[in-house]
Amino acid sequence: MGWETRRGKRYYYRKEWIKGGRVRSIYCGGGERGARAEAEDERRRGGEVAPVETMPAAAPAAHGTFDPFRRLRESMAPSQKPKGPGW
Repeated sequence: MGWETRRGKRYYYRKEWIKGGRVRSIYCGGGERGARAEAEDERRRGGEVAPVETMPAAAPAAHGTFDPFRRLRESMAPSQKPKGPGW
């Protein structure tokens, strides 16, 4: 959920997860209308989501480095793995 800038103007959008892991953006409005939608979302959340500034600096490093292809590499037989660096 949040503000997006499109063609130089700011608009508030809600995000909704749908089937297949996709995200749908729901337009709420700009200006006062967007601010009301943002306030409603804040009230609904009730402070559950911590602002980014309050997260500890070490949080990203706690899980190690992100490797999107690790599972793929581990599931492949040696003869299936491509040749080259990084594999």
